[in-house]
Amino acid sequence: MSTPQQQKERREYLIARNRCVFCDKQDAYTLIGKRLCADCSQKQKEYSIEWRKKNKERLRERKREVYKERSESGKCVKCGRKLDREGRKTCSRCANLQRKVDEKKVVNKNRGSNGLCWTCNKVPHEPGEKLCKACHDKIARVAIENQKYINREEHIWRKSEHERVLETLARSSLQAEK
Repeated sequence: MSTPQQQKERREYLIARNRCVFCDKQDAYTLIGKRLCADCSQKQKEYSIEWRKKNKERLRERKREVYKERSESGKCVKCGRKLDREGRKTCSRCANLQRKVDEKKVVNKNRGSNGLCWTCNKVPHEPGEKLCKACHDKIARVAIENQKYINREEHIWRKSEHERVLETLARSSLQAEK
């Protein structure tokens, strides 16, 4: 059994070498700041989902307790800071964040229904598509560029999937040229 200090040193060692901190077998997704390989990331996600399902009621009860404690002690029910607004249960910072989230939900709910591009929400999208030509081309270019960073032999996704994506992108770019 290793001590917490040894565990911390091992983790830092693996992170410095871009290795998965769980299995130490594969490269982690260091390009996007991840610390786990694709296999371990998937296992962690599945475990987390199962754990939340098992402990759903316990988590809800704890959330209620925290809300009640903070409300009774005159703190923001979301972050626990001292309230800076009279007669409210959230601080101004949390209220502003919630307002932005709510505004974004409204925008996303209406996105695409007005005939504009889903990405930029400015230019009308192509008939039968959800993106304008400029956004489609940009996303396709980025997708093709990112393909070269994936090691197909050790990666969780199959090579045939990669080939299918490239064919789809090539087809769409040929149609765009017409």
